[in-house]
Amino acid sequence: MQFRLPRIGAALVAAALLLVSAPVVRAAEPIEIPVVFPLTGGFAYAGSLGKTTLQAMEATINKEGGIHGTPIKFVFYDDAGVPQTAVQVTQQALASSKSPVLVGSMFVALCQAMAPLTAGKAVQYCISPGVHPHYGEDLFSASIATDGMATAMLRYMRLKGLKRVATITSTDASGQDAENQLKATALAPENVNGGLTIVDAEHFNPADQSVLAQMQRIAASKPDVVVAWTSGAPFGTVVHAYNDAGLNVPVFTTNANMSFTFMKQFADILPKDLYFPGPAFLAGPDAPWLSKPMRAAIKKLYDTAKTANFPVDFQSGNSWDPPMILIDALRHLPANPSAAQVKAWILAQKNWVGVSGVYDFSDAGGVQRGLTVKDTLILRWDVNKQLFVPVSKFAGNL
Repeated sequence: MQFRLPRIGAALVAAALLLVSAPVVRAAEPIEIPVVFPLTGGFAYAGSLGKTTLQAMEATINKEGGIHGTPIKFVFYDDAGVPQTAVQVTQQALASSKSPVLVGSMFVALCQAMAPLTAGKAVQYCISPGVHPHYGEDLFSASIATDGMATAMLRYMRLKGLKRVATITSTDASGQDAENQLKATALAPENVNGGLTIVDAEHFNPADQSVLAQMQRIAASKPDVVVAWTSGAPFGTVVHAYNDAGLNVPVFTTNANMSFTFMKQFADILPKDLYFPGPAFLAGPDAPWLSKPMRAAIKKLYDTAKTANFPVDFQSGNSWDPPMILIDALRHLPANPSAAQVKAWILAQKNWVGVSGVYDFSDAGGVQRGLTVKDTLILRWDVNKQLFVPVSKFAGNL
């Protein structure tokens, strides 16, 4: 006797066999973008906030369709703020990733240590203004270069009648770069003819526990203003000595200190008048003198920050444009582009609107960074508002 399945049962068996034999359709593997940040160690305050920013950006980019419909994924490597470690993890990132781009690191010495490894293999976007690549290299640098910040600061000082300038800079790569740019800028005709001069230039090792002797020499030089160029814990050492030396003049410092965490940590010892050179996004998305496209870009940053619950200060905002530029390049190029194609696309951009300014990557523009003094604001820490408040429009218009 021949056994027959009921018609409905046979249909179910056939459907089950089709399901078993059908190939499994998997979601596209995300496009990985390696990021080298100091997630532990003395610079972890910057690296952890940068990581939070990029993770929030990742969610935003993927909601918009990713790159060519494929989601992205930032893969983080911890350099611990140590150049030797930065070399090791960069080697790991390049070995494990097929990406033609790499984000990081966040400080000069770290980026410089990484650059020989990424050359010819990936476009490296350093989240620091202190490196100075030559036009056409695979290395790009974030924000305004130190010479642009020095020009903006000294121009603002001179126009405010603050002409006797004393400087104290750390002996690391960032401090040396700042001192060189400040000295060179002080010799510009606009400053020499305007009577501005550097009356004292002091130095210290970032590991020093006290810089009181240096600050006492600065006090003896009777400055109108002090430039204290160091970041992180050493900045606390400097402002301690500033108070102990009895100084009461305005202080300008690096935008790397534009951190709400820092302002809270050092609240009791901060100078009464504390100024910074900074990018456009710190003016907020409603500044009426910003262009409409720039306000839209800044609003996207602030909206993302609100959703992800992170503050918009220099560390978070400065981490925004570089990966956005790399992602925009990958969106405009065919799938799986080479590092050379990515670099060529970036260098062709002359009017790319970001949160830090309008980027011009031509050789005549901000070399390998797209921004110049024209994109620099001067901001002041407002204790009452607990905000970094612009006291100028772009320095190029001063």
